[in-house]
Order: sequence, then C-alpha cells, then structure tokens
Amino acid sequence: MRCPNCGHENPEGTLFCEECDWRIDQAVRMKLGVNSVYLAYISVALGAVAAIAAFAGIGVAGVGLGAVGMFLGGYCMTAVRISGIKGKVKTILMAIAAVAIILSIFGFIYGITVL
Repeated sequence: MRCPNCGHENPEGTLFCEECDWRIDQAVRMKLGVNSVYLAYISVALGAVAAIAAFAGIGVAGVGLGAVGMFLGGYCMTAVRISGIKGKVKTILMAIAAVAIILSIFGFIYGITVL
C-alpha cells in the first residue's frame, strides 16, 4: 500500500506508514500545512505575552496565556508533523513551536509563583 502522505510503499495490511507514521487509510489535508504557519506565530506570541505578563506581576494572565500557549504550541508541532511539510520549512516551524512552548511554560510557572 502506498502512503498518501509521503508515497512510501508499505506492506499490504499496514495501518501506519513505516516511513512517516501516517495512518494509511486517511487522506492528507494540505490546508493543515498553511494553518500550521499561523498557529506557530500565534503560539509564540501567546508564549511571549504570557512570559511578559508573569514578569510584570500579572500572574493570572501569565498562567492563563501560558496554558493556552502550551496547548497551541503542542498542537502546532503535531500539525506540522502530520501536514506533509518537508525540509527547511518544517524545521523552522518546529523550532518556532518549541520556542512558543518554552516561553509558555516559563510564563505559566512564573505566573504561578507570582500568584
């Protein structure tokens, strides 16, 4: 069976692609790749605002925005992984999502200490 995501030829009866872990019976959603770019930038902005709010002494905003930023950053990493984006763009988007998660964690934890 040919993987709809990466085109790798898998043995008959395989549920997940041996190359990219895509579920063989699911079609590729190309729009997810475009949305991943927006999600990456939104999640890094939320992480930065959460860290700034926590540093400014607004613990509730740091905790709330940090939690949302962590969720969106994790979702963005998953979306980039399964979207079919390849090469340098994938690496950059994964790095942006990782920075977003780190900033969100900092804002969340520091926000808790401010509370």
